[in-house]
Amino acid sequence: MKTLPNSFSAWICGIGLAALVPFANATPLTNGGFEPDLTGWTPSFVSCDVSPQTIAHGGSGSAGLGCSSPGVATLSQTFDTSVPSSLDFWLRLGVGTPLTDFSADLNGGGFSLDGFVAPVNGFSLYHSLGTLLPTANVLTFTFKRGTGETTLFSGVFIDDVAQSVPEPGTLMLVGAALACGALVRRKKPA
Repeated sequence: MKTLPNSFSAWICGIGLAALVPFANATPLTNGGFEPDLTGWTPSFVSCDVSPQTIAHGGSGSAGLGCSSPGVATLSQTFDTSVPSSLDFWLRLGVGTPLTDFSADLNGGGFSLDGFVAPVNGFSLYHSLGTLLPTANVLTFTFKRGTGETTLFSGVFIDDVAQSVPEPGTLMLVGAALACGALVRRKKPA
C-alpha cells in the first residue's frame, strides 16, 4: 500500500486549516445582553430615546427603545460570523405598546415576530427568518410611535441577542483536525 510522505500530508492539512483562518478574525456580535450599557451598538433616534434599562430577561440590563411623542428609534450593529447561523432575541413590549410599532431587520430580511415560547419576565423569544452570513451582517431594531397612540410613553425592551450556531459545523471542524493529525502521524510501512 502506497502512503503519502509526512511532509505532503502536513502541507495538505495546512492548506485545509488555513482556509479557516479568515473566520478566526471575524468580528462577532457583541454585548447582546446590554451589560452594563449599549457598548457595541449604534443608537439613532428622532423625538425618541434609546438607552440601557434595568428591566431584563437575563442578567441585569436590556436596551430600551421608546417615545413619548411620534418618532423613530433604532439600534443597530454590524458583525461577522465564522459559520452560517441564526439569531435569537428576547423582546418585551411596554404597557399599551402594539407589536406593530416594532420591527427587526437582518441583512434586509425580517424576523418572525410571533413569540413562540411563553413569556419569561414579560419577555418573549423571537427567531430570525434569515441566516447569518460569514461576512458582514447588519442587525437593526426599529421602534416607531405613530400619531394616534394615546399612552403617555410607549416602547420596547430588547435583551439576550444571541447567535445560534449549528452543532454539526463544530463536529466537522474537530473531525477535520483529527483526520489531519492522523495523516501527519501515519508511519511508513517497514
